[in-house]
Amino acid sequence: MKTIGIVSEYNPFHNGHRYLAETAKKELDADAVISVMSGNFTQRGEIASFDMYSRAAIACQNDIDLVLEIPPQFVLQSAEFYAMNGVSMLHRLGIVDYLAFGSESGNLFELQQAQKPDADFVKEQMKSGIPYAKAVGACDLLQSANNILGVEYLNALKKCHSDIIPYTVKRKSVSHNSTVPSGEFASASYIRNAIRNKERVSEYVPSLPDSQFVWEDAILPMLHYRLAHCSSQELSDIQNISEGLQNRILSARGKDSFRDLIDAVKCKRYPETRIRRALYCILLDIKKSEELPCYTRVLAFSETGQKLLKHIKKSSELTVYSRITKADIYNNPQLQKEIFCNEIYSYAQQICKKGSV
Repeated sequence: MKTIGIVSEYNPFHNGHRYLAETAKKELDADAVISVMSGNFTQRGEIASFDMYSRAAIACQNDIDLVLEIPPQFVLQSAEFYAMNGVSMLHRLGIVDYLAFGSESGNLFELQQAQKPDADFVKEQMKSGIPYAKAVGACDLLQSANNILGVEYLNALKKCHSDIIPYTVKRKSVSHNSTVPSGEFASASYIRNAIRNKERVSEYVPSLPDSQFVWEDAILPMLHYRLAHCSSQELSDIQNISEGLQNRILSARGKDSFRDLIDAVKCKRYPETRIRRALYCILLDIKKSEELPCYTRVLAFSETGQKLLKHIKKSSELTVYSRITKADIYNNPQLQKEIFCNEIYSYAQQICKKGSV
């Protein structure tokens, strides 16, 4: 069975996601698509708009055959490490033939040529406050979010010594954070904002999950509590925090909205996405670590996906959980952290359901 792997967030699943899966499946003449998906928190430092099971279910109604979770501590990281975690999971499943991803370029050769930025130079540039996108290269190619992520996918395949074949599909019409839709396509950020404002989005999505929509001000009371009980030294152990960022966060911790908190911390040295990831890692008590994911959870599957699971359980180096037992949780510290993160998400759902934010 020829199988495509996709690293995804589906926050929420929209027509662009369906287009990627449809196009890759057709052009590669593939039989199945496996997606490893961010769970209840996303790579850019946001709480997921709908819970992971609901988002995965929609995906499996629209050309995705199996959705597996990337645990949250491996999601709330820079593009480099997020790509590495997702690609390594697909590689270790043992059955993925192709890695498909969307890019603004749509040209795999161009992306391969941009694969080798000087690591020391990039580090020095970022220390001076230059965002990663500009630090890796001055060319237009690496000023676009999905091109950058695509290059990181290629780097991750190389680091994993993987024989998975990369394949890119040119994004249709809109960039990842575009505020203007085009035809049947709109960015996930546009769709989330429209849902929050009770505007219609049916032309941009196959369907929406039938679950509680969540927005990030719901986490603010919990984040205030965490910041009130953490010292600067304790925060320095948190993932995504270094170079004194903890002190700026502590100075701004009394702000009344998540947006105000970010704006008070943001500066040339600390771009918004880094601050976002840092704040969520504080909330979820995610410490610095060099571990890779040792497991994944089954979130949804089609009939074809069910057949894939049988093969995966024979070939996978990852532990694949369809159901979680108390013994599983007790024996797996990574899973323990995920359970805690999902409890925080559940509290945020309840707050949004009550309309308290």
